[in-house]
Amino acid sequence: LRQSQSEASGLKSELKNLTLEGEEKVSGLKQDAERLQVELKSAEARASSEASKAEKSLREVMELKTKATSMHSSDFVAGLQKEIQELRQRCSESDKQLVESRAAVDQLRKTVSELEIGKNHFDISANEEIS
Repeated sequence: LRQSQSEASGLKSELKNLTLEGEEKVSGLKQDAERLQVELKSAEARASSEASKAEKSLREVMELKTKATSMHSSDFVAGLQKEIQELRQRCSESDKQLVESRAAVDQLRKTVSELEIGKNHFDISANEEIS
C-alpha cells in the first residue's frame, strides 16, 4: 500500500509537471498564433494597398487613352505614349508586389493553421496524459 501511495504521489507530481509544461507550450503557441495573426493582417493590408494602386494606375491609363484618341497633336500623343508606358511599368511592379504579398499572406495562413493543428495535437496528448 505504501509503495502504491508512493507511486501515486510520484505520478501526481509527474502529471503536475507535465501539465505545467503543457500550459507553457500552449501559451507559447497562442502567442505565436497571435503574432502571426497580426503579421497576416499587415500582409493583407499591404496586398490591398497594392491592389488599390494597380487599379488607380489602370484608371489613369484608361483616362490617358481617352485623351489620346481625342487629341491629334503628335507631340501630345508621344507624351501620352510615354506616360502610358511609365504607367504600365508601375502597374507591372504593383502586380509583382501584389503577387509577393499574396504569397506572404498564404504562407502566414499556412503557418497559423500548422500552429493550430500542433496546439490541438498537444491538447489531445495532454488530455490523454491526464486521463
